[in-house]
Amino acid sequence: MCPSSNLMTSKCGAMQLLPHWKKLVEAGVPMAISCDDTLLIQSNIQTEVFELATAFRLNGEWLKENLLNSLSVVFCEPDTREDLKRKVEAFRV
Repeated sequence: MCPSSNLMTSKCGAMQLLPHWKKLVEAGVPMAISCDDTLLIQSNIQTEVFELATAFRLNGEWLKENLLNSLSVVFCEPDTREDLKRKVEAFRV
């Protein structure tokens, strides 16, 4: 999920108005927060997470759980995935 890109290509006008995002969050659908077209949109992963957390009032527990869930859908080597999982699990909220 690339929130800023989705926002730019929709007619919503504000992050908290992205209709599909709220429905996906409420349904508990696992997804990876990411960014694309970084030169065009001038965004990065930190900004994407911050904007989503602010718009939808997501807390640290949700963010940590989302990061752990997103590891099942990211494209990386198994060793990299396990390393990332250990780092996220070690993060204190």
